[in-house]
Amino acid sequence: YFEQNGEYFIPAGQHREVLDLESFEPLYSVCDRFLNSVRLSQPSSISSGWVGAQLVHILTCLSQSLHQGGVPVTVPQLPK
Repeated sequence: YFEQNGEYFIPAGQHREVLDLESFEPLYSVCDRFLNSVRLSQPSSISSGWVGAQLVHILTCLSQSLHQGGVPVTVPQLPK
């Protein structure tokens, strides 16, 4: 049995617990690791040059979309 609390449904007779979760943005994390590898001139232990090239390609497409007012842009797959 569930009770409605605003837009949420909570199991009846249960208490709610708020969990502190770290904010995580996957694209930011990948970019940060890539830039650190470039700055330090050290290869990444969890990635490769191909992944770095893919990241730059994705960021270029995102930039193109922003310059065009946010219109969708197709991100073609890079050859391996």
